[in-house]
Amino acid sequence: MSETTKKKVLFIDRDGTIIIEPPVTYQVDTLEQMEFLPAVLRNLHFIRQKLDFEWALVTNQDGLGTEVYPQENFDIIQAKILLSTKYLSTNPFPMKICQPVNREQPCLPSISRKNMI
Repeated sequence: MSETTKKKVLFIDRDGTIIIEPPVTYQVDTLEQMEFLPAVLRNLHFIRQKLDFEWALVTNQDGLGTEVYPQENFDIIQAKILLSTKYLSTNPFPMKICQPVNREQPCLPSISRKNMI
């Protein structure tokens, strides 16, 4: 019987933790709006180099895939974040994306909040 190796995982929320979340819309949907929080890349580098954590980027995007927030807008921002962080680690961020449909159905059925991670 082999012994299972446990890993510590740091789950990091994207908007408001990695990048600044606009106070009015709470939605970053253009590169012009995207701004990393101060020192976040340095701190992620420290976590990766000095602490024994894997990491996972988690994001909850209201209206993703709708006219208000097209998938293409999200993909542009996401690609920039992943490109900016790829040099911090040999392992890219695993991703989980929650797409709330409305208040009664907070996320698409395939990714419910309680089963998101």
